Amino acid sequence: MKIFHRETNQLFDDIELFLSVDELHQLKSYVCQLIENPSIHHIHLLEDIDKSDSKEITIAIVTNDNINEFDERSREVILNNS
Repeated sequence: MKIFHRETNQLFDDIELFLSVDELHQLKSYVCQLIENPSIHHIHLLEDIDKSDSKEITIAIVTNDNINEFDERSREVILNNS
């Protein structure tokens, strides 16, 4: 598991997520789709597309078959813990 903030280029050991019941249902649905079809590669859970300060969670599934589909920085994070 890697927790990465792309804008600051930082890795974190832990985070806290505070989700509504509806957001959690949406996340569960997206994760189930990702598990059933890893070729989807990743999903985005967006708080509110119309808000300028909208929150976003991106979840990617990593397999031996799709590792090369990630950009260079993502591959470094996934493979080298850097």
